[in-house]
Amino acid sequence: MSRMQTLLAATDLSAPARHAVARAALLAAQTGARLALIYVINLTLMESLRQLLGQSGQTVEKQLVDEAKNRLDQLAADMKKRYGVAADLHLTGGGVLQEIASHVEKLDVDLLVMGARGAGFVRELLVGSTTEKVLRKITRPLLVVKQMPHEPYRRVLVPVDFSPRSITSLDIAPPR
Repeated sequence: MSRMQTLLAATDLSAPARHAVARAALLAAQTGARLALIYVINLTLMESLRQLLGQSGQTVEKQLVDEAKNRLDQLAADMKKRYGVAADLHLTGGGVLQEIASHVEKLDVDLLVMGARGAGFVRELLVGSTTEKVLRKITRPLLVVKQMPHEPYRRVLVPVDFSPRSITSLDIAPPR
């Protein structure tokens, strides 16, 4: 069995994503793995904001980036206080799917942790969730979280289709 070394929790700073970050922090505390958090600023939306607001759009953009950084810092501080795990923070701009997939590879992530849904619930119903899209794009194990962790996992169910991804998932699952 391989030891889990790096966990990446992707967040959009919504409540469901916070649940995923908390589960990742608990897993990192249990396994001794390194924890990283990523928040992606959608640059397409920022460009639209700049075009809509003109010169004042740059000020608003800076405020939004600063607010995202502050919220990500606070989330990391909360996880440190609650679970005793310090997180590496990655605030980046670009396409959400591409940036998450890129960081999964760049950080050599053993497990990506994401919420079952994010802040754009109605949009997700129409076009599919970011989590589903990331699942199709990456080849690493993905843990989808629906609620805040109340206790450590006692058992792990790993679906197996005999693909390399399944074998990797089995390798990082704790022994029974």
